[in-house]
Amino acid sequence: VTRFLETYERDHGKLEIPLLVGFLPLASIRHANFLQQEVPGIVIPQQTIERIQSSSGKSAQTGIAATIDLIEQVRPQVQGIYLMPAFHRYDHAAEIVEAVK
Repeated sequence: VTRFLETYERDHGKLEIPLLVGFLPLASIRHANFLQQEVPGIVIPQQTIERIQSSSGKSAQTGIAATIDLIEQVRPQVQGIYLMPAFHRYDHAAEIVEAVK
């Protein structure tokens, strides 16, 4: 988000509209690998991949925790956040909302 805002302001001036950022909580290492390899524009940091790989069967909870961490990082710079729960896991979205509200 910081890099986007800096580049935008350098090239176009201050962003005058609200910035919304979307999050797709990772459900498993397979999910992370698919997104990384098959969806153009999605980059998952190696640190996140390693965190999910070492989660010992709790990859969905690790994905939720990683999403919460990212939201807390970008929250001061954005005007809104939206969640895209993977595989209809609305309970995961609710857990994230409760953690960051």
